[in-house]
Amino acid sequence: MKKILFVLGLCLIINACSYTPIPVMRTKAKNPIDMGDKTGSQCALFVFGIFGPFGNVSIPGAAANGGIQKVTYYDVTRKSYFLYSHRCLNVYGY
Repeated sequence: MKKILFVLGLCLIINACSYTPIPVMRTKAKNPIDMGDKTGSQCALFVFGIFGPFGNVSIPGAAANGGIQKVTYYDVTRKSYFLYSHRCLNVYGY
């Protein structure tokens, strides 16, 4: 019984570290979105899901990296691996 509880607890701990929420798209745009011709990004690293972020992820910082004066759109990219996750913020604009 102790082994079963140990394995179940270990599975829950490992699963909690690799959780990635799925975004829900709710848009009512009638026209296509003009995303602009410049892109910028900033990334951060998370270790074990609790240590981090190692890196600065902000919209003004990503816009400065891409030389963007007016932000028209942004999205977040997440990649989760066994022991760490990588999160990037991508910014689009003019």
